[in-house]
Amino acid sequence: MEAEVNLLPALRFLECAQRFPANRYLYVSTGGALYGDAELAAEQTPLAPLSYHGAGKLALESFFGVFGQRHPGRLSILRPSNVYGPGQGLRSGFGAVRTLLERAMDGDRVTIYGDGGAVRDYLYIDDLVSACLCALSGPVGIYNIGAGRGTSLNTLVALVERVSGRHLKIEHQPPRSSDVKRIVLDVDRARKLLGWRAEVDLETGVLRAWNSLQ
Repeated sequence: MEAEVNLLPALRFLECAQRFPANRYLYVSTGGALYGDAELAAEQTPLAPLSYHGAGKLALESFFGVFGQRHPGRLSILRPSNVYGPGQGLRSGFGAVRTLLERAMDGDRVTIYGDGGAVRDYLYIDDLVSACLCALSGPVGIYNIGAGRGTSLNTLVALVERVSGRHLKIEHQPPRSSDVKRIVLDVDRARKLLGWRAEVDLETGVLRAWNSLQ
């Protein structure tokens, strides 16, 4: 499935891009699944994906990296953290914020694998868009794009309950081998070279996402 949904479409796009080498390109990879467990992952941190999704993103970075070598100054790679916000689709296994908000609306149980202590770096969609615009006009390179702050799943659950005013029914299951325990991105490079930083704090972003679902 990873090959059909992510790899093949991206490779077909890359094949088309060969005909337009003068354009500027962005490959939006992932920061949440590439590094494995990391206290604060910088761009030079060794890549160690624990999931097929992360492995697919790593493979595509290699393909797009070759394109960047052949056409210097035309390609940047962004590694965003866990993106959320209004308009995000509901997809099993992806999007903790979206899933928790949906369960707050319908009252169904939320399955959490592990004790809820897993830490992620959450990035509001508007901040990702602004990072893309900065990267298209800034120096090419690989950039982590995130809030630069970690939030545990338990803290996120409490935040969603506070914002929605509803209690979430939590069901715990054993942790999965493909789940990263902690990943927070070091975003200093994007701040220094692109002049970019995340502007929307997590509570504000979750509130906007919740209001958009009403």
